[in-house]
Amino acid sequence: MEFIEKHKLLIAIIILIILVIFVAGQNKTPSIINATDPESVSELVSDDEVVIIDVREEEEYNEGHIPQARNIPYTQIKNKVDYDLDTKIAVYCQTGARSHLAAVQLNQMGYKYVYDMGGIDNYTGKLSK
Repeated sequence: MEFIEKHKLLIAIIILIILVIFVAGQNKTPSIINATDPESVSELVSDDEVVIIDVREEEEYNEGHIPQARNIPYTQIKNKVDYDLDTKIAVYCQTGARSHLAAVQLNQMGYKYVYDMGGIDNYTGKLSK
């Protein structure tokens, strides 16, 4: 009890720091947005502000891809993606596994608006070759 009486200010500061850390963690919004339903994919594809990245290998991309998609295999994301961190980026692959890995990596690189479109089958439009 004597310790508390002598160190009221220190204890108040520690409690305040803990509260700030807790509140900051509660207000954190998800930075990877799951957009795998066909309607969401269609909205992303039609938005000129969104960069669409096909994270499949070049051979897969050449078999058919979303028309405006840029091909950057997920293993090269770290080395080849160099947009402003506020750029909206949507990624897709064949089944959704690599797009998820790419989305996580983009998030770790500091991109604020990352959309995981899952697999190419979620896109209902015509593919380019």
